[in-house]
Amino acid sequence: MHLRDHEALEDALPVVSELGMRRAASFGRAPTVHDIDWAIRLMGYDRPVGDDFDWRLPAVEGAHEEWPRRREIVNAVPDDLLRLAPDELGEGVEEFRAAVRELATEGSLRSSGA
Repeated sequence: MHLRDHEALEDALPVVSELGMRRAASFGRAPTVHDIDWAIRLMGYDRPVGDDFDWRLPAVEGAHEEWPRRREIVNAVPDDLLRLAPDELGEGVEEFRAAVRELATEGSLRSSGA
């Protein structure tokens, strides 16, 4: 996984895991490596990224301790993306990222006080 400066693996992994679990559940099965690959690509952790991913740090920071934060991110995934292969995400991934960016900038993804 490719993390940017100040991003923590301890925050990224729970988000990726829960995204993968949601995708697997949509197929009625346990998660596989394909679900994790899908989640990594969805969040943009599959390659080094530039400033256009500045939304990711405020969205994911602290997620390892904040279940509500992770749920908001996971629930932002449109249902039609869940069953796509990682290489088929296309334009839909930008819709998801825009939704998470908006949640992060609105302050909706706030600490639960945990």
